[in-house]
Amino acid sequence: MTVYFKGQNKFPKFKKKHAFNQSYSTKETDNNIKFNIESETVQLSKIGKVKVRLSKKHCQVFRKNGFNGKIKEATVSRHSSGCYYISLKVEEVIPLKPKLDLASIWKC
Repeated sequence: MTVYFKGQNKFPKFKKKHAFNQSYSTKETDNNIKFNIESETVQLSKIGKVKVRLSKKHCQVFRKNGFNGKIKEATVSRHSSGCYYISLKVEEVIPLKPKLDLASIWKC
């Protein structure tokens, strides 16, 4: 017989590990999500402008080539530490490299 039923202990309490994570998700419709590279902000419909911190690598690439992708979805999440994070789902068309002509390579 387990100690739970002898009366000295109670049943275990199950706690959720992710109870403090709160999130808000929105899909892109009529350009309601906008990403501004110069001011490093993301414009969301219900929240407004949100400042974004990008890595040095991403800043250099975006300033050099521009932002060519189309934002499909944005998720804003608040963690238990009080920090907010934005996750963007982006669709970008990347040109493929030209196909190699194997017949010309194998000729000796």
